[in-house]
Amino acid sequence: MTEDDKLRLDYEQTNQSYRMLTDIRFRLLALIPIFSSAGVALLAANGRPEIMLAGGLLGGAASFGVVLYDLRNTHLYDAMQQRLRTLEALIGFSETRPYVDATVGGNNLRRPSRHFRFFGVRVAHDYGLGIIYSAVLSGWSWLIANGLLGVLRKPPSLVPSAVAVIVFVAAALHYIVIDRDMGKMRELPTAIRELTKFKEKSTP
Repeated sequence: MTEDDKLRLDYEQTNQSYRMLTDIRFRLLALIPIFSSAGVALLAANGRPEIMLAGGLLGGAASFGVVLYDLRNTHLYDAMQQRLRTLEALIGFSETRPYVDATVGGNNLRRPSRHFRFFGVRVAHDYGLGIIYSAVLSGWSWLIANGLLGVLRKPPSLVPSAVAVIVFVAAALHYIVIDRDMGKMRELPTAIRELTKFKEKSTP
């Protein structure tokens, strides 16, 4: 087996694992918000404080576990993407976009940068996931706070809503910090950066 054959085999196997992680990521994204929203709504409609508290704790714990799983998945996802980019440079895939002045390209190597913003938020998968999962944890926190107030026989107040907002903001900020730390996984080795230097002639 030649060195080029080894590189291509490595690229194929890494691509398969990469697609598997992507599939898992978006299956969770499709299911967790729906089931969490339905769970919070049904338990809140039940009205019994002890049921709301117990259900909120269970649902919140399960959702927190999913968040941890997703973050680890993202860690592996970024590492595999970095490897795919490196392999594309070593194999020497051709650049196809006319506005890029380079001979070496690839689907991952020339992946568009994440410089766009929407209402001030960076347009990126990880940021989107952070907002969605923060909202899920926020919903369970609201339910737990309502259930706890009921069990303690406290009058209704804005406390559950305040708790939900605090949890959402804290979780979203944690996602941003973790995304920045994981950014190191996306960096190419120095030799590969030198090999793949390019200049954009214009924006698409």
